[in-house]
Amino acid sequence: MLEVLSSGNCTEYLYWDSSQVLARAVVVETEEEAEIKLINVSRHCRGSGIGSELLSRIIRDFQHKCLVVWTFRERCGWYTKNGFRVKERRANLVRMARGCGGEEHNLY
Repeated sequence: MLEVLSSGNCTEYLYWDSSQVLARAVVVETEEEAEIKLINVSRHCRGSGIGSELLSRIIRDFQHKCLVVWTFRERCGWYTKNGFRVKERRANLVRMARGCGGEEHNLY
């Protein structure tokens, strides 16, 4: 079950089984963009599609915004598969964006 909680400019997504949270995502919205601050899936549930389901819901909920995320380089393929493009790199961290207009390019 997916539970969505909103408070001010913060939206939290909790993916539950019958008794515990299996995954959590947090998005903070500003006037210009929505930033994914966190997508975390419990270790024993990784690879089950829960993270992709959360990301799809976030994309749908914030389709009217420029959606951005800072992530580790190893996760770029997953975000790219979901329509994100690399915008900036800092060491092992990569800023990716989706739906932001302008020149989008892939740097990795």
